[in-house]
Amino acid sequence: MGLSDYGQSNIVDILYLELPQEGESVGRGDKLGSVESGKWVGSLRVCTCLC
Repeated sequence: MGLSDYGQSNIVDILYLELPQEGESVGRGDKLGSVESGKWVGSLRVCTCLC
């Protein structure tokens, strides 16, 4: 899992990270979880690229 340069420069400190349970299936574009910093909460999504 990675975080964009924009996200890294704006989040700074991660206070809380919510991820799916081990073994739970997620598909392309699905919500994967959320990340929270002191002033920001955002959703994590599964990459939609065809890498």
